[in-house]
Amino acid sequence: SGSGGGGGGGRTHVNVLVTNGELVPTLAKLMLFGLHKSFHPSCIMSAREVGKTVCFAEIVRRFRGAEKVVAIGDSKEEESAATRCGFHFVKVSTPADIRLVQNFLQ
Repeated sequence: SGSGGGGGGGRTHVNVLVTNGELVPTLAKLMLFGLHKSFHPSCIMSAREVGKTVCFAEIVRRFRGAEKVVAIGDSKEEESAATRCGFHFVKVSTPADIRLVQNFLQ
């Protein structure tokens, strides 16, 4: 069962967003950038109180057996948490990187 975008070749993928921000402003930003359709509400997590590592561990628990998990972010905290959980990590740091991610998610 997947949500948020479609994969090719019969594969299902799920987009999960982990943010340090509060959920309501995050949802507003997703709508502003047209990305809200890429994330099911149950797949948007706030790390504000618990940290990225705890959220990433929850992703591991919820999607155990997933073929591949890719974390996309701009901070060392995200990269470290992704590495500890065995996720691939893609660093975004420029507007061009962000546009590539937008295209990937849609």
